[in-house]
Amino acid sequence: MSGRTNRAWDGVNALYQVYIRSFQDSSSDGVGDIRGITSRLDYLKDSDDSLGVDALLLTPFYASPMVDYGYDVVDHCAVDPKFGTLQDFDELVAEAHKRNIKIMVDLIPNHTSDQHSWFLESRSSRQNPKRNWYIWHDPKKGLAPPNNWQSKFGGSVWEYDEHTEQYYYHTFFAEQPDLNWENPDVQRAIQDICRFWVDRGVDGLRVDAAIYLAKDRSFQDDPVDDRGRVLEHGMSYGSQQDSYFRNITQFFHEYQNTLVLIEAYPEGKQQTALRYRDIVAIGDEQTAPLVVEGMWLPFNTASFREFLSSTMLAIDPTRHIPVFCFGNHDNQRLVSKFGYEQARAIAIIQMTLPGLPLIYYGEEIGMTNANNITANRADGAVQSHMPLGRGVVRTPMQWENSNHAGFTKGVAWLPHHTNSTNTVNAQINDPDSFLSLYKNLLVLRRKHSALRTGEFVLDDTLDGVLVYSRMDGEEEFITAVNMSPEPIVYTCDIPVDMLISSHPCDRPYVFDGSSVQLQPNEAVILKRKGD
Repeated sequence: MSGRTNRAWDGVNALYQVYIRSFQDSSSDGVGDIRGITSRLDYLKDSDDSLGVDALLLTPFYASPMVDYGYDVVDHCAVDPKFGTLQDFDELVAEAHKRNIKIMVDLIPNHTSDQHSWFLESRSSRQNPKRNWYIWHDPKKGLAPPNNWQSKFGGSVWEYDEHTEQYYYHTFFAEQPDLNWENPDVQRAIQDICRFWVDRGVDGLRVDAAIYLAKDRSFQDDPVDDRGRVLEHGMSYGSQQDSYFRNITQFFHEYQNTLVLIEAYPEGKQQTALRYRDIVAIGDEQTAPLVVEGMWLPFNTASFREFLSSTMLAIDPTRHIPVFCFGNHDNQRLVSKFGYEQARAIAIIQMTLPGLPLIYYGEEIGMTNANNITANRADGAVQSHMPLGRGVVRTPMQWENSNHAGFTKGVAWLPHHTNSTNTVNAQINDPDSFLSLYKNLLVLRRKHSALRTGEFVLDDTLDGVLVYSRMDGEEEFITAVNMSPEPIVYTCDIPVDMLISSHPCDRPYVFDGSSVQLQPNEAVILKRKGD
């Protein structure tokens, strides 16, 4: 099936995520800001050396105490002074639109800061009109928490409030109390926030932590193991999930070509189809699922085939635009997770899947996890795969090999890498660099609709090689990735031409009209002859 052409953002080629604190500092205070992003728009599009992306996703820039670096919001409709002003934001939108770059912002509907006026009212007394805007619960005997549910950042989801002698619920930090989505007033308030930003010219919203909106209101304890450790998180996937999603997305019908990207992280043992069920059930062509499982896959054919087949069964890419994400501000960078050569192959995979690729800033130059970062509380819970916290993937963008990497004239809020080859300036004229690979791939995606909206067919006939085709009309493209440690000869059943490989300047040649020898971890894009 070929993709339909009346979905939102159908003409968009790629989405680029900027961690706002780390992209570009315009004020020399060491923290990235909105004006800094505006000054770098030509890097993204509209100049000879541009990367070639046409949509920009911004992490939160709202007024915040920064306990969770902006995901703890005190005013959803105000810009934090660290990042600029509303006028700065309006200028960013205007300048982006001049270059035909769409702007997407993060919507934080699950929780607020504990300093938000809503929560200050809610905790002031049990009789306050906003008491039911958050989730309050009586303690068990002995002032014990209502159940054993664990927060995503460690410890109980319940925080005791001595003033009103009840517990409030928080999926993340205690300073981020969860909103009560069973309250229609909360739903209307979130819609008003959406309207505020779309009316200012925003083209899309990413719904953060969407799977946590609906809670299991039975509040039954989760099972524990022999050591008493909680085995599952019962907090998510309540029965109202799909209706809450619809509440966010329904008013977007009033706005043309506006996209709602819903973050649906895997939770426990949940099946892929179940995870996306409530998003797909909306039946809305302005709604896109954020597909993130690729960030945790081992680099082998079995894992990738299962991932792609199950995702395509769960999500119909002719109705929705799946957004494939292999790295972001909460998870390891591609090179550090998969390896240098494998990260190049991942880039080819990501750029040839249906829907939209989501590129995390710096991946296009091969940035790696930092090794000189000290974890702090704002990095969230220290995870086994990121023992230094999330700061290791949030370091300043490496524009050049200088004292401050071209990011700031002050002292950067986080130290940057000193690897001189992983900078924009070092790679921009290198035809075999990471940056050139990404630019070439984005040119291909823009030129050939089959790579954006064409039919997807997965081939599982050759051990060690991930193979799939993209077809649209007379065009057919084949992506082949050697995921084995040995060279492999891959032979197509049709005559093909070589378009690009994971090393653009050292690509293999096609022999016998349809065969290619792939080196370990090498990926290629082939095109059917005659197209």
